[in-house]
Amino acid sequence: MAYHAVGYNPSPCDYPLSWNADSDSCDTTLTDFEDFDDGFDKWIQLSFTREYGEYDTCGTWNCNVAIWCEKKKLGVNLWVGPAQTSSGYNGSARVIFDKGASKNLPYTLFSTRQGVGLKNPKAFVQSLVKAKEGFVLKVNTFDRGRRQDLVLRYAKGDFLDYRSTFAQAGCKF
Repeated sequence: MAYHAVGYNPSPCDYPLSWNADSDSCDTTLTDFEDFDDGFDKWIQLSFTREYGEYDTCGTWNCNVAIWCEKKKLGVNLWVGPAQTSSGYNGSARVIFDKGASKNLPYTLFSTRQGVGLKNPKAFVQSLVKAKEGFVLKVNTFDRGRRQDLVLRYAKGDFLDYRSTFAQAGCKF
């Protein structure tokens, strides 16, 4: 059985951030909640997805941020397409919550090279809990063999509505 809910959040461009992204990075943020249990595996996931406008900085990638809990383990994945790494399978992105300072987000590149898993997901989620409006990510990717810096805005939206669901699954924040 799987439960699936989608929520619409206000446009992240409706609030000011200290990091000015291009207008194409200011599309509406969707939240997508999944509760999966097939008798073998059980997990929950809340994804932040940008609803694209006319121009899409992510190319064919959907630029999701997924917060998940499986077997009482919290994780955050950035699905941004072919990711750049600083050395081997380790790298870092940058994030700004509301009008705060830029912070590094160390990550491990997935073997598929289509996304990364944050090394300290709890710190990211705790910062998101404290944020009032949302966050901006800057991630290095590759597009047609060239490095491309993606700057992506996401609204916090109904994120806190799922806090107790994550706690019940063993992932408190």
